[in-house]
Amino acid sequence: MVSLINFTGYVGSTVVSIAMSTIANTLALSTVLMVGFAISMVFMIPGFATKALRK
Repeated sequence: MVSLINFTGYVGSTVVSIAMSTIANTLALSTVLMVGFAISMVFMIPGFATKALRK
């Protein structure tokens, strides 16, 4: 079970790394940082909303 969780984490970080390096090769650094921030917000906001509704 622990190995499966570790594998999932490594695959997820690899996918993000490949995507961001592809974007970095085509866009300016500031644009890459904004894209990374936007992607992280897409995944974080629903989690925060769910947590707030559970209280």
